[in-house]
Amino acid sequence: MMYQMQHTNLKINNMQCVICKSTISGYSNNAQPVAEGKCCDKCNHTIVIPKRIDKVIEIYKQAEIDGTIPKSTDP
Repeated sequence: MMYQMQHTNLKINNMQCVICKSTISGYSNNAQPVAEGKCCDKCNHTIVIPKRIDKVIEIYKQAEIDGTIPKSTDP
């Protein structure tokens, strides 16, 4: 017997990006840590993802300072 899975992330119609206020077409993206709510693909790629990467780098650098991870041995 085959089961068919249903996609729970339905396409969004007439939703507004919380960052640039443009209309979101297709699927939306989580705007955190920049804002609460949903954002468009352009804002996700140009603002949200870079901010997430910056946060990871910041956490890693602080962990190096705290001595909770070994310092890099790269030249």
